[in-house]
Amino acid sequence: MPFVAPESFGQIQPGAVVLVDVDDERRLDQLADELGDVAYYWARLCVVTGVVPSTLLARSQAHIEWRRAGRPAGGPAPGAVAVTLEEYAAWAVGAGDPAAAGWPDDQSLGVADAIAAA
Repeated sequence: MPFVAPESFGQIQPGAVVLVDVDDERRLDQLADELGDVAYYWARLCVVTGVVPSTLLARSQAHIEWRRAGRPAGGPAPGAVAVTLEEYAAWAVGAGDPAAAGWPDDQSLGVADAIAAA
């Protein structure tokens, strides 16, 4: 998993781990700008594809919970009708450390080890 220096936020690739000094206000502002760009393009893709953002978040949450449960037969449960971005973020933060919880096949696995090794 590649690490990205904060000065290259504009070049972040999928799967990269970004280490940011939370006391560095300028770096946090840069990260916020990049996250804003991600949100803009995500919202545009939702409109172009006809996918309602709140439905997409609900489906994503259901799919991640299914993966973390070991991919039981029958596939992911249908997601809630809608999930706000705030609800999704609270759920994601509340999910804790996937590696510590022993969730299988989570894309986040190994992040804590990679950060500790840096």
